[in-house]
Amino acid sequence: MSKQEPLSGSIGLINFEQPLADQMVLYNTIAASGGVANMQLFQPGANLPFISADETKGVLVAFHKYEGYIEGESDEDLNTIANLREYRDRVAGRHPNLEVMVGSLSAVPLEMKQAIFEHFPMIVVVTVLTTYLLTMFSFGSLLLPLKAVLLNLLSVTATYGILILVFQMGIGAGLLQIETVPGALLIVSPLILFCIIFGLSMDYEIFLINRIREEYDACGDPDEAIAQGMEKTGGIITNAGLIMILVFMGFAFSRIIVIKEFGFGLAVAIFIDATIIRLMVVPALMKLFGKASWYFPKWLDIPWLRKVLKD
Repeated sequence: MSKQEPLSGSIGLINFEQPLADQMVLYNTIAASGGVANMQLFQPGANLPFISADETKGVLVAFHKYEGYIEGESDEDLNTIANLREYRDRVAGRHPNLEVMVGSLSAVPLEMKQAIFEHFPMIVVVTVLTTYLLTMFSFGSLLLPLKAVLLNLLSVTATYGILILVFQMGIGAGLLQIETVPGALLIVSPLILFCIIFGLSMDYEIFLINRIREEYDACGDPDEAIAQGMEKTGGIITNAGLIMILVFMGFAFSRIIVIKEFGFGLAVAIFIDATIIRLMVVPALMKLFGKASWYFPKWLDIPWLRKVLKD
């Protein structure tokens, strides 16, 4: 965005049956906003491109004074949009014939942010609860699914932290050939990365725990089951993780920041999950839990459901 791009290309639908003095209140309020540099005002009866042919609708174009990409200015730009909409809502009751709509490109990030993060907590809760219930019946355990979802969340939050260090604080940005540090994560990144990372982490978890469960059913010794399960799956998990890390790191060197952010984030997540968490933390916790890992009340055990989930 440049300083001469419209803050709102369609800031209002103006009914000219409304007294001009009432419309001037709107104009003066917008002009006084801290994020507006200058405006082009509609003129009733004038032959301007901002006026409809029947002179019942007009457009007030406001130009913002922020670049939008410099640290702090992007937030100011969004705040200006929010302030204008707040004012519009306050005056709507006093001016029933004046319909005002605030939009255009500067409003898109604000609306995306609101749409995404309004439902983000619910998406996390539903994903975690659904995963816990499915893996509980599949593993035949109360404790292991809880451990699984908590460690998955650990992978996600650790990845968020590293992304903030690189893309917000600029630490190590030069290694990824980032010339201009964005100063913040992209609006869509947290949600999309959460879904992908949580799914990939759960895939490794199910592969490992199912193998350990088979060994436990065969020998009845939890320590032996962990050792055998790790021996038979550890190499596969490491090799699969390495392949995915190499693929995602290829995207991390893209010149497009959104691809770079996703690629680096997924590579970091796979590295953390396939090495530190699956091959170190998971077996260590299961060793501490002992036979409690496999405790499952008989009244919850539904053989046909477990078979369906495993198949």
